[in-house]
Amino acid sequence: MPRAVEARLADLGITLPPVSAPVANYLGCKRAGDMLYVGGHGPVKASGIVRGKVGATVTLEQAREAAKATALSMLATVRAEIGDATARVPRRFAFGWRQSAAGAGEAHATSAAVAAVPTAPAM
Repeated sequence: MPRAVEARLADLGITLPPVSAPVANYLGCKRAGDMLYVGGHGPVKASGIVRGKVGATVTLEQAREAAKATALSMLATVRAEIGDATARVPRRFAFGWRQSAAGAGEAHATSAAVAAVPTAPAM
């Protein structure tokens, strides 16, 4: 990863998690030419998989932490695949899903946790 991203992560006290080994037919990412496709990642933390619905069994803060854990897991996968070359890889887009209980109107705020994770600048 570019030094700027590594430095920013260090400044924030963030350590990237270990990359999970592929299971069955799943790959964390796949290169195709000069593109890197990152597969689905879930909210896995040291304490286990985060499960539940925002506003019912998961608080908004827990959902934000789960979104951040997912983004960091994806970033770790990218770093493991292309290392310092991430300076050449623009971030095209990011999207995600979450389960929310009826009436959980602030669940969209979990996306801000993903957006706050440092990445390489777009080209």
